[in-house]
Amino acid sequence: GGDDGDGAAAAASGEPPKPLIKMDEGDIYEVPDTDYEIRLRGGVYYCTCPAWRFYGGTVDDRTCKHLRACLGQAYDDWRVFQNGGRR
Repeated sequence: GGDDGDGAAAAASGEPPKPLIKMDEGDIYEVPDTDYEIRLRGGVYYCTCPAWRFYGGTVDDRTCKHLRACLGQAYDDWRVFQNGGRR
């Protein structure tokens, strides 16, 4: 069977889920219908929105609705959890 897109197959196999939008180091993704950008720097996803900036914790365990929409909830939960953050 194939992956149904929600990361369940990846989770069952022990592999991390795949992000919805693949970004390479240094990429900038402009969030549609906003003035915000998502960036990948040093293996860390950043968003320029206030919610991300004021989330607290370290930069690698922060999230926001823009990151969740761009990366997908399954991947974002996995990413934050891997870095010791809260879900």
